[in-house]
Amino acid sequence: MKLLVNEPQRGYLVIGLIVASNETVPSEWSSIPQANSLTALNVKNINLLVIAPQYGTDKNLAKELYPKLFEHVQILRLEQFYEEIFKRIPPFTFSESWFLSNLQEQQKKIYDRVRVLVDYIAAVLMGLIWLITFPFVAIAIKLTSSGPIFYHHTRLGRNRIPFTIYKYRTMKVLAADGSAEISGPQFAMSEDNRITKVGKFLRRTRLDEIPQFINILKNEMSLIGPRPERPEFVEQITTTMPFYPLRHLIKPGLMGWAQLHQDYYGTIEENLRKLEYDLYYIKNRGFLIDVAIILRTVNVVVGMKGR
Repeated sequence: MKLLVNEPQRGYLVIGLIVASNETVPSEWSSIPQANSLTALNVKNINLLVIAPQYGTDKNLAKELYPKLFEHVQILRLEQFYEEIFKRIPPFTFSESWFLSNLQEQQKKIYDRVRVLVDYIAAVLMGLIWLITFPFVAIAIKLTSSGPIFYHHTRLGRNRIPFTIYKYRTMKVLAADGSAEISGPQFAMSEDNRITKVGKFLRRTRLDEIPQFINILKNEMSLIGPRPERPEFVEQITTTMPFYPLRHLIKPGLMGWAQLHQDYYGTIEENLRKLEYDLYYIKNRGFLIDVAIILRTVNVVVGMKGR
């Protein structure tokens, strides 16, 4: 509600609220007409009705809403509207029954098979780019910071199977094992002072991810999917959100839906938000959303907007 009121450019205008007699609404919504039924609300020119979860089984409300079908009024449950507006799955829907009804993996078998071919073609093209750019990137890394050219670390893939991910090193070597962590695993942050000058360029252009064509060829990753996460973080986040492992239903990807909405997810709370985007992609994945992700990622690379 707050978003719709503050951002009218989204194309929605709230013209009324149906509120039960024992419910209260925030004071900032007091200017919006309110009533305990649709009939009593008596508002005109309704294009969309959004039904809150607690009213989903209200028979009296259903009787009031039924005639609206003949007026071509769109009726959506709150979770459907939330998903349409934010392009992520609302956390208040998270339950075993909801996931069983909405994550229909068996219906995507043909799509997944075609995607395997697309992944291999993309990996070969990435390999060619890697051959051309490797000498320049390697020299730049070695001349500007001490340490290895490549960074490799354990990540969890489909069905939580661990694999080794490959990237160009973009951070300073701060520990004896060659990592940039001196006090245990930590999330990368925006404007992280561990990132080298060359590393910033590699991240902005996403060239640091190019070596992952190896992971795609090994069938450990896909071109598009939830970004692979470290086992330590998965275990930590799962204690807060038991449904977090659902993001491992599919192979992790080089590009992800969540990364287009925020570059870094540096806290537990932000990673739970990322889960909403990841589940949205898993639920709705198909060729159209894949093309959208690729085009928007190309825009990020060309504009050097990566981090």
